[in-house]
Amino acid sequence: MISPRRLLASLIVASFAAAAACDSDPFGPERSDLQINRNKWRERGYRDYSVTMTRDCFCVFTGPVTLTVRSDSVVAAVRVSDGAPTDATYLPTVNKLFDFIQTAIDDHTKTITVTYDAELGFPRVVVYDLESRPVDGGVTYALSNVTRISTNLQSR
Repeated sequence: MISPRRLLASLIVASFAAAAACDSDPFGPERSDLQINRNKWRERGYRDYSVTMTRDCFCVFTGPVTLTVRSDSVVAAVRVSDGAPTDATYLPTVNKLFDFIQTAIDDHTKTITVTYDAELGFPRVVVYDLESRPVDGGVTYALSNVTRISTNLQSR
């Protein structure tokens, strides 16, 4: 007969072994995908670019909007529908969107699903839902038409 102490020790060892065999971080694959694609984006060197972005949320205007980004700052935003300038306060650059995804993963957000562009690595679609509420519970970003803006550096 096995003593209760020995049985308890065996159960503890078995539970640690089982935990080690499992992925202890359910966001592990998302972290890997994020880092791979963030590195891909950095390697492409897009510092100045334009991007079409739609922000789907319980908010006033969702887009689509064409953003002009220079040195990781939005310098212009115009509505695709009529070309009118619009407020870009809540529209992130690609790098800021990567940071947003990282924070959601680190905080173990209820839902964070990302589809990345295979060539450039930028997030094509980000679905974020903090509490899985049907209304006013999250935001979806959709990005397309990423185009590098050439900078004309002239000698002075």
